[in-house]
Amino acid sequence: MSDKQCRYSNVRIIENTPARTVIHWRTSSPDIRYEINNVDSETGWGEWTDEYFYTYPDGVSVRYQLVHSKAAGSMEFQQSQTLNQPGTRPEDNLETEAVTVLNLQGETGSCIWDKPYGRWNKKLENANIQVINLKARNRHYVIGEEGANWVPFSFGAPSWTNFPCWNHWPVGQLANDGRVAAAPDRPSSSCPGTLYPVKHKLDDITMFARDLYGMTDQPVSTLVTLARSWNFPAELKLAGTAFESRGYDKNQRAYVLVCKSAGTPEALEFTLDGSAQSPVRNPALVVKNWGDSNVKLTMNGKAIPRGKDFRFGQLQTFDGADLVVWIKTETRAPLTLSLRPESKP
Repeated sequence: MSDKQCRYSNVRIIENTPARTVIHWRTSSPDIRYEINNVDSETGWGEWTDEYFYTYPDGVSVRYQLVHSKAAGSMEFQQSQTLNQPGTRPEDNLETEAVTVLNLQGETGSCIWDKPYGRWNKKLENANIQVINLKARNRHYVIGEEGANWVPFSFGAPSWTNFPCWNHWPVGQLANDGRVAAAPDRPSSSCPGTLYPVKHKLDDITMFARDLYGMTDQPVSTLVTLARSWNFPAELKLAGTAFESRGYDKNQRAYVLVCKSAGTPEALEFTLDGSAQSPVRNPALVVKNWGDSNVKLTMNGKAIPRGKDFRFGQLQTFDGADLVVWIKTETRAPLTLSLRPESKP
């Protein structure tokens, strides 16, 4: 919002396979004069952020934010902004009951904007799942880690709408970091609230947070399964000794394994110990040192052809290639899988 000329933004695609895409966005956090904040007097470095978006074929993205700043602990990492075309109000794009929240137990709450700044229709504690109820087929959601919590905005509502509404962003070029829209005569943005994430400290100047982002036209209750599959991933149990498990990486929503015989893999056989507490939902795997071989998938003894429900790709490295796999499936029971190497035609 402050870097209106994009002086500091750099975006690049670092992965693009049938199994997923990964986008890296690096940017600073300047003020409205394009001066970088919280510059260290010894190093000359101020605030910078690396964000990685891991997007899978089911439309679910992990937003992994790595913030380099001594002030990271007090920063706000997320806002769900809706954009309004000139001549429209937030009410034209959002339902009056604009936000539904859920927790990992499947309990729901909601906020309704029938008066300025809205009100809780049903308050819910420990709500780490936020759904923005757009006046559209699909609704936007954010899923946080266990411990995240959604809080409504309580400022920024002009007289002509009940929602907070500003027009200094997304297209306004005025050097301003907060201008309440006086009228709906130009593009504007609205933010009903913020999902405050769980922040993880790496060192004195680096913190990270991670959330799931996506859109859905399904009942919001289905997001609980997705949230649990990421917050409490099913345990991966290897069969055999040809591979090493590095566990589940929440930063990329994937199980990470290593082929001990680099470039000449044997069959990778394992079980995902799915349950009601730790459901399996569209799992992804990264198998390091797999090599250039294609792969055949068997799931609970049934062969699954490569296609919309089973996708894979290779990532070239200095020493060979890693394998990335995505599988469309959902279960609350143990799932046995086998990935066998196959020569390329």
